[in-house]
Amino acid sequence: MAKKKEIYQWQQNKKSEAEGIVIGALQDGKPHLYGNLVKETKLGRATLTKHLKEMEIAGTVKRTMDMKSKYPYPVSYQLSGKDIIEFSKMSLNELRKDFEIQQKIFVQMKESNATPDHVLEYFFDQFLLECLFTLSSCFKMPKYTSYLVFADQQRYANRMLQLVSLWLNQPQMMKAVEDTFERFMKERNEEAYGVLDKFASQFADQPLAKAVFTLYTVKLTLGEEKDTSREFLKKVIESKVLQGELEKRLEQKVDVDKLKELLEDPGWKIISAKS
Repeated sequence: MAKKKEIYQWQQNKKSEAEGIVIGALQDGKPHLYGNLVKETKLGRATLTKHLKEMEIAGTVKRTMDMKSKYPYPVSYQLSGKDIIEFSKMSLNELRKDFEIQQKIFVQMKESNATPDHVLEYFFDQFLLECLFTLSSCFKMPKYTSYLVFADQQRYANRMLQLVSLWLNQPQMMKAVEDTFERFMKERNEEAYGVLDKFASQFADQPLAKAVFTLYTVKLTLGEEKDTSREFLKKVIESKVLQGELEKRLEQKVDVDKLKELLEDPGWKIISAKS
């Protein structure tokens, strides 16, 4: 069931991404020939045809066949509905304005010798605000979700290009980016280990429990594990390979009997009740 949900979510994400690209290509509100859309969207013909059909059924796009031309009759598509066309044009204008404004801000920062930390702080703040705004808008106007996400991707790409082009080959900026990344990962790891410590504290053998939870978290992150942590422990008990990975984290030999004792520890009931 979990695998089916994962596949469905992936399909929905790909659908939103493709529809956003199509709406972006049609944002001028004018008819576009199918052949031109293939070039403009860079989507495969089968993928483009599928999404155009779905968007036509949903009423997002309108399909027109020119019967006055020679066979095979040219087929064109355009956005359907005045509100969608107006919204698309408005978003496009906002993107252009935003690009010009942010370009000026970044240039001013560069000319005023703003510190790399200040530049990055501004960049991240703006990115977070835009993400929250996009999410809020998607929930308020669900029929515009595909285009909102597409526009946000374009805005983010523009910001990134501006930042890189202005501070390319600047050692101070490179160091600031690396330091920020390391600081972020350190804080994230400390937070994660804090949670693991809290879980492990419910068990008699806390070091072993923490090692199991840590390995389980790694496997979850890599997509190699789907079961609960207790089910994962059962796999560790049966697997020499997983026991070897656990020994590396503990830096000592793993006692299978200790693992079995951990499996029967009452701490599982406590963390199950809290989670």
